[in-house]
Amino acid sequence: MDISRTNEGYTSYGPMAGSISRRGLDLTGFVLELRGMCVVLGYPHGVDYQGRPLPEQEGDDAEPHAAWEVTAVILTGSPERTSLAVTAGGDSFPAACQNAALLAIGTLHQRYPDELQHSPYRYHPRRGGARDFATFRDASSEDDATIMHLARMVEAYDAARIDFHQMVRRGMVENNMKILELRQENLQLKKELDAVEAQLHQLKIAQGEVCRPKRRRVCRSQKITARKSTSRPELVRQSLAWTCFVETPRAEPAPVVPQEGEASGVGSTEDALLLTFRPGPSQR
Repeated sequence: MDISRTNEGYTSYGPMAGSISRRGLDLTGFVLELRGMCVVLGYPHGVDYQGRPLPEQEGDDAEPHAAWEVTAVILTGSPERTSLAVTAGGDSFPAACQNAALLAIGTLHQRYPDELQHSPYRYHPRRGGARDFATFRDASSEDDATIMHLARMVEAYDAARIDFHQMVRRGMVENNMKILELRQENLQLKKELDAVEAQLHQLKIAQGEVCRPKRRRVCRSQKITARKSTSRPELVRQSLAWTCFVETPRAEPAPVVPQEGEASGVGSTEDALLLTFRPGPSQR
């Protein structure tokens, strides 16, 4: 079905244009099939489609919903037929008309099965519930008019499915817009909170309640300690522990009076060694 023809004549009617009452003469799909079915059953007045826009749902958990609600009214002029009124929704006025016409077709098939049995509209697919399956009549002896009717019905089903996807897409766009508005509001509140915290910090500085920030360590502190060197041999370290050499300032030797038996100078050498060597505690 040509989608451009479906919206023909309704481009000037938006959701705020108010109620609409049309005969649906420029619509195809289910509307066209319902019009022919009404002629076969003897409804002289045809179908009147009365639509009104639905209000938008508010709240964070608002789900995608129909934007239009259309009631298909079929009036009768004879006591053998009863009037019919069915209501359905859709994303637009033409889409809601298609859904209402589909419900009207199913209702007429349930009311007048004998009258439609010998007409081209007897081959009508019916969709059951979740536990049922679609039932079809035998098409071995159907004429061309019935096959064309079936093809138009299937094509109208496809168009209705496309309209459903458009409605879901519109709901997703609306939800994304709400999410964007909430994010912008959250960002504005964060900016206001940062400004208030900056003002509070300035007030604390003026009152002297704020000290300078502590110095932060870039890396872990390292403690340097002195270690003994163990590169010397064991005997040398033991001898250093036993003996302590002390350097004393060299004094001028006093005049020595030579005595008997010291002419060879041995006594003067021992005195010099006593001045430069001091035994350790272990050697004492």
